[in-house]
Amino acid sequence: MASELKTAEGFSYREATSKIRNIVGSSNVFADYRVNYKIPATLEVYVIVNKSFYALKDRKSGNVYLIDLNGRILEKASKTNLPQLEIEDLTAKSGEVVSDNILDLLKINSLISRLYRISSSVIKEGYAEFKVENGPTILAPSGKDPEVVAGALLLLISRLKGDDQNLKIDKPYGDIVIDLRFKNPVLR
Repeated sequence: MASELKTAEGFSYREATSKIRNIVGSSNVFADYRVNYKIPATLEVYVIVNKSFYALKDRKSGNVYLIDLNGRILEKASKTNLPQLEIEDLTAKSGEVVSDNILDLLKINSLISRLYRISSSVIKEGYAEFKVENGPTILAPSGKDPEVVAGALLLLISRLKGDDQNLKIDKPYGDIVIDLRFKNPVLR
């Protein structure tokens, strides 16, 4: 970005300001910006950077897309520390907004990742599959409130780990599948 801003050097105040506004204004990385004139001949650019909340990984290309809280794709990255949700084929550009269903699944991925270590998370047709490390596989729907889904999951897993006699499964903990796609959760 700094190299692009250097192209505004040597122009008049108006031309330089216009170039800077075009460069910074066209970027999805910045939420807001301000250009100040400082005597004798300096332009200062202050920016507020959009924060990435979610990461969507394209399985086909290996690209990771960083996404803000509202679902806008900010930029492409090679790697990130954010929990990644994998999708089979994504052809998206910076500035585009992901669908509401994908945004719901990204929110669920983020909430579940705060509670448990996720070894893999993949979008399937209309739902996402999350594999908890040394734990159950979770099938979560799109189109439902992500906080309700995460709350139901937290309750189910705490009961599975506890001594609740009403909720016993004769399977190892790692082989259990928790399906939250239906009105009532299904344990297999």
